[in-house]
Amino acid sequence: ASGNPQVVAFVDQQFPSADTDGDGKLSAVEFEAWIGKIKAAELQQTGKPVVEAEVKTYANNAFASADKDADKAVTKVELTQFLSQA
Repeated sequence: ASGNPQVVAFVDQQFPSADTDGDGKLSAVEFEAWIGKIKAAELQQTGKPVVEAEVKTYANNAFASADKDADKAVTKVELTQFLSQA
């Protein structure tokens, strides 16, 4: 995968733990659980309240954006592209 080396390294590090069933792609449930944790941690670090509904909405929207081919799964390549735009 091409792109920002920091993003590629982050995806390489994070993807295996996010891909809980080990099928090589992230389902909506896997992606939203993973990105939701990251978003909640980001809010906590900036001193903002973590509102579950807002985190879930963010995760749903992020999944829709990341799933470029609309196959209801996010691959490593799609995730790298998505995070490179963020």
